[in-house]
Amino acid sequence: MTVARILEKKGYRVFSIAETAPLGEIIGALAAHKIGVLIVTDASGNGVGIVSERDVIRALDESFEATRTAADIMTRTLVRCSVDDTEGNLMEQMGKARVRHLPVQHNGKLVGVVSARDILNLRIEKLNELMQEILAEAAARS
Repeated sequence: MTVARILEKKGYRVFSIAETAPLGEIIGALAAHKIGVLIVTDASGNGVGIVSERDVIRALDESFEATRTAADIMTRTLVRCSVDDTEGNLMEQMGKARVRHLPVQHNGKLVGVVSARDILNLRIEKLNELMQEILAEAAARS
């Protein structure tokens, strides 16, 4: 099972925000899209970081300054995966980096974001398929 399958179901979509975006815009984008992370991009559109709802909460806890930007609060280590990575690779990468979201890169472009929830949903889907196969086989033997 690869990232490509997850993105086929979820969609190839990346929500991003400029590194110069103020905190209020970050909060607005997270709320408007009902998502937990935004990819932070530089002036050329390259992913340079990731800002999560946790980063926002941490920034608000430190001090509420509306002038703070995405570059001020983002996580600078952008751990990425590819559409060919397997769910095992994803789980290993997320565990090692201690993150819940991985931007997906294909041919040098960001094409999506995979979350721990996406992997969980994929596992549940696979278990349900396996259960249906077992039930069908059991019914055929009866």
